[in-house]
Amino acid sequence: MSTMPPNLVRKDRRHSLIAMTLLGVGIAMGLWAAHMYHGLRMLNAEVAEAVATHADLKRQRATRPASTAKQDSISELAERQAWQLGPTLAWLERTWTNDLAYARIDMDGAARTQRLDVEARHDDALLALVDALSAMPDVTAVSLVRQRRSETGIEATLELRWRETSR
Repeated sequence: MSTMPPNLVRKDRRHSLIAMTLLGVGIAMGLWAAHMYHGLRMLNAEVAEAVATHADLKRQRATRPASTAKQDSISELAERQAWQLGPTLAWLERTWTNDLAYARIDMDGAARTQRLDVEARHDDALLALVDALSAMPDVTAVSLVRQRRSETGIEATLELRWRETSR
């Protein structure tokens, strides 16, 4: 004995209900496809604009005399390097004491980081250096990367991060 579910839709209307559902799904898929097509067209326009801008810049660079462009880039690089070295030397000058020796200074201007190899006579001198560098307004972080005791004192490596300031 099997029981059939109640027939809420008459037999002649059952197929039209399925057809209407499929029609709604089809319309929704069509709208979604139109939306995605519009998004792709917008991306295509942005890419075309970027390519045109790149071509214009390339054309402008080709028309500029090579020697002038090279001299400009070299002088700009030298100026930028000298400017980045100025605040760094000022920090080191303000934080130096007789108990410290800077063994090595590595600087990465693009990443705004600096690595210092320091030799200190005692722990207090090293901690005072870390505190003094941390107190500098442009320095965002000072971290002690490596520390090793030797016969003459403490050899340590510090890593600094700073923020860009206006000239």
